[in-house]
Amino acid sequence: MILETPHIYSLWASASQFYLDPTHEYPVHPVFISFLAEDIGFSGIELLSFDEVDSSAAQEFKDRYGGGHAYKWLSGSKDVGMIIFIKCLTNGNL
Repeated sequence: MILETPHIYSLWASASQFYLDPTHEYPVHPVFISFLAEDIGFSGIELLSFDEVDSSAAQEFKDRYGGGHAYKWLSGSKDVGMIIFIKCLTNGNL
């Protein structure tokens, strides 16, 4: 299964884009999605970050203060993709 959701660590996505989509009710952490997938029988999850924020303000922040968590929140990926794997049957067993 492939999912895409706004990245909860992106302040840009959380503050300015999340609620523009009427299907978004509340942010969900990717680790929680992974837990749910494994709980119902999927075998694992791969996270993919994409759609980087192109912001001169974020670049200015990095130039002044260096990288770190705040820079990631300001300029990181706006979306996270998740590939959730199905357990394979081997000899009729999961």
